[in-house]
Amino acid sequence: MSDKILVYSVSGYEGDIDWITNYEMTDKIEDAQVVVFPGGADINPELYGFEEHPRTYYSKSADERDLAAYKKMNKDQLAVGICRGAQFLCAMNGGKLVQDVKGHSIGKTHMIHTVQRPQIELQAISLHHQMMYPFNLSDDDYTLLYVASCGTDHENITHDLKTGRRLDLNRLFERGEPEVVLFHKENTPLGLAIQSHPEMMRVDSGFVKEMNKIIIKLLEK
Repeated sequence: MSDKILVYSVSGYEGDIDWITNYEMTDKIEDAQVVVFPGGADINPELYGFEEHPRTYYSKSADERDLAAYKKMNKDQLAVGICRGAQFLCAMNGGKLVQDVKGHSIGKTHMIHTVQRPQIELQAISLHHQMMYPFNLSDDDYTLLYVASCGTDHENITHDLKTGRRLDLNRLFERGEPEVVLFHKENTPLGLAIQSHPEMMRVDSGFVKEMNKIIIKLLEK
């Protein structure tokens, strides 16, 4: 029996998953231990009960693809979301999104750090203009693993009344900008939501190594 991690790429592209160490790609989602939801365009705000912000540009085809894959998963599989995929997992677990954030689509690394002490710091690539907002959920349903403090403030968030009236931005500023979130809602697949892009980084980088450690630990549960 192979000791490799069986990984299914929702996009079908191996470049979205080849940062995972000791993996074997499978084309059958039912056989996978890990299902990877890739980056890309925004998701439809209807998926989390919001109206569309003027600067939201979602992909209907990507939404349909990801929804179809997610519905095929069982609760013993691990869902891993990258950037858009992280935001998708946030929505699938009942979270919201901040739809327009400035200063995060920078295409280079920035510092993220653990919530728990002692604090671990890593460099991760930032390339997004929307942001996970899991703070409407019960603390029993998610765990903040890594957050960022990139200088986001009220001036960097376009937040009109129609799309943002149900978000308490003070919670975002107090707790940190979610970078790596573990969703563990009862009777749903575990969801490791990674806002940054491990597939764009060196496999020997601290960030990629740390994400692999988390994946292995979650698979051992």
